[in-house]
Amino acid sequence: TLTWNNPTNSDFVRVKILRKENEAPTSHNDETATIIYEGTNKEYTDIDLDNNKTYYYAIFAYDQKPNYSEVLTISAQPEEGKTTIEIPNTTYPDGTLIKIPESFKVYLIINQKRKWIPTPEVFETLGYQWENIIITTKTKLNRIPNYEDNLIRAINNYKVYLVVNGISRHIPNPEIFLDYGFSWDDVVDVPQETIDQYQRAYLIRESRQGKIYYLRDDGIKKHIPTAEVFNSYNNKWEDIQVISKPEMESYIESNLIQLSGDNKVYLLEGNVKRYIFSANIFNKHKFNWDNVVRVNEVEFGIYIKGEDLR
Repeated sequence: TLTWNNPTNSDFVRVKILRKENEAPTSHNDETATIIYEGTNKEYTDIDLDNNKTYYYAIFAYDQKPNYSEVLTISAQPEEGKTTIEIPNTTYPDGTLIKIPESFKVYLIINQKRKWIPTPEVFETLGYQWENIIITTKTKLNRIPNYEDNLIRAINNYKVYLVVNGISRHIPNPEIFLDYGFSWDDVVDVPQETIDQYQRAYLIRESRQGKIYYLRDDGIKKHIPTAEVFNSYNNKWEDIQVISKPEMESYIESNLIQLSGDNKVYLLEGNVKRYIFSANIFNKHKFNWDNVVRVNEVEFGIYIKGEDLR
């Protein structure tokens, strides 16, 4: 009798067990193997076996799509008086941190899936401790399905996005990508629709720094001066993405603002706003119109009115 524990995922449908002689089944659709069981039970009794032969079993779990789990294999030879073979349980409790010795990647177990914690900045921000990481084997790791793809790219597009907690952020250049220790082999090509389903990152903070910035899609960042201003935009603190210093420095910081609904542009000098008197003055100082950031009345009112820039 084979016994096992079924996954507890809400989308779990069935397990499928295949059997072969001489070698283990290689996939869930191995045509040279015999399907001996498919269902939701936690045990199966294999009968009419030869005590002089070794049998190889492969067990898969699958969901509604169906997505199949990594193969779990065992081998056994029938023995007189031995009736039960327990298939090893390789699952970890939710909240477990795991990694393998040959890789820097750390994973968090959520609903028996592995979620890659992509950077040390994110790891430390979430309050995890390095000494709590459990070392596992590559075989065991590969049996655990991914919680989500972390590095994605639209098919036939060069832009790579990092996905953290359902929020995608464009990695601005290859240097930043490699600085994080990422590998191009980890990038998954997906349809544009998959990328579009994620919320885009628009709040960033450098690791171990307190300043929070608003980030536009064009790479312009604007410091959010107070919690009052932060909340006035209906921002959520949990949406803040923690990034490295090199990535933060790769974005252009704007010190030019415009009150929504008004055409006037102001130069920020600390907490002082100075009205730029004309387009000629704006151009004379070689300001960039693309760097002007629109702000709401709450943020506009935070800044003290200074002398016009003429």
